[in-house]
Amino acid sequence: MEPLSEESEPAATADASSAVPHESPERSLEHSRDEPEAESPVLHFIREHVQPRRQEFHAARPLPDARQLLHRALADHRITVRTLTVTGVDPYASSPEDLREVFEFSGHVIGGYARGVTTLVSAHSRRIIADPELLDAHLQLMDVPTALPGAEAEGTETESAEASAEDSTPGPTEERLLLEIFVVGSRAVSALACVPSYTDDDGELRLTTTPEVSASGWPEGALAIDVTEFIAEDLASLGVRAVNAVPGLRAAAVRLAVSDIEEEGDAVVVGISEDACLLPHHFPTLGPGRNVAGAIAEEILAIAAL
Repeated sequence: MEPLSEESEPAATADASSAVPHESPERSLEHSRDEPEAESPVLHFIREHVQPRRQEFHAARPLPDARQLLHRALADHRITVRTLTVTGVDPYASSPEDLREVFEFSGHVIGGYARGVTTLVSAHSRRIIADPELLDAHLQLMDVPTALPGAEAEGTETESAEASAEDSTPGPTEERLLLEIFVVGSRAVSALACVPSYTDDDGELRLTTTPEVSASGWPEGALAIDVTEFIAEDLASLGVRAVNAVPGLRAAAVRLAVSDIEEEGDAVVVGISEDACLLPHHFPTLGPGRNVAGAIAEEILAIAAL
């Protein structure tokens, strides 16, 4: 058999290459346009966890206010409340900022309420929370990932810019899902997903509002979805670590921006609220609700026993 000549090699190569189909640039571009865009974490959560259970939404009903919830929980633990300052006849007509109360158990003062918070929140912890840069420094010291509005920690700005250039994940205040985890002591008592109002047009979901993550209260118009039993343990632990990073803070709501409730992933702390409203946690739009007021009463008793 004669060896292949040099002239025959290019022909064989050409034949082999011609057997492999090549897609034209125009056709490749057309295919890329046809590919659907990935859903945002918020829309994905709505599609998987909210829309299928929309018929389970709780109907609007008269609700107690947060102080009434706390008073009931204290009474359940045989803790009496004595009001020191009252504006008007009804103590519930007083502004939280004006009201002063002491909590007594078996004749002994074990705690109190002033300036909208219980004694589980120290004045020093409130000063830290009120200063975004100071709060950011405390959280980073405990290796808690943060993206606090208004915080520009020294030495992190360049690193964050470089990371954002390489990372295409959505921003915490825009595309990610907002979670509010209420931590009391060392426990994540309740976890809510803050879902913006949305419309469903034959399966096409569209958001109609954007929740404000920096607001001290629950974002107006947002749905409160109880996800306490569904979030990853790492996310619950992240909330606890955030609260424990602030000296003198024993009860607060931690707000996280997450891409997935089933893993910590790129979750970051976007805020801590020491005076967060209890009502959404007790009476969510969807889900059983959690007894945060009861956990606060238990923590006050536990600290008094130390």
